[in-house]
Amino acid sequence: MERPVTVVIVDEHPGTRAGLARRLTQVPGISVLAEGREEEEDVRVVGERRPDVVVADVPRMAPDAAAFLGRIAQAVPEAGIVVLTAYLTERVQSDLMRAGARELLLKEIDSGALTRAIETVAGRRLGEERRTEA
Repeated sequence: MERPVTVVIVDEHPGTRAGLARRLTQVPGISVLAEGREEEEDVRVVGERRPDVVVADVPRMAPDAAAFLGRIAQAVPEAGIVVLTAYLTERVQSDLMRAGARELLLKEIDSGALTRAIETVAGRRLGEERRTEA
């Protein structure tokens, strides 16, 4: 049996975190390890738990969003980052991808699409890992 994809959810809103955790814990093959609620805690939790994937909410127009993602990527470079946001411009999208995001999704995404994004990001990471070991 294959090991589940491990996920840490980072979002400042308790209701959003709880909803995401509830959605993801119902998906076979995904294990939610932890939730974070503010930037310093998020970076610490991600570094300690070392998930396969970080699902991160990026508040609209947050000026430091790319810097925050960069800190997450530095803490656990092997983790894939899936960003959920309410608003994307080309510039924000470019900044977030350069900072380490692998997938950018609008918050209105349905559970199936979110699950596929997580699996894609984790699969890409695992595939890269196998290629470097060969």
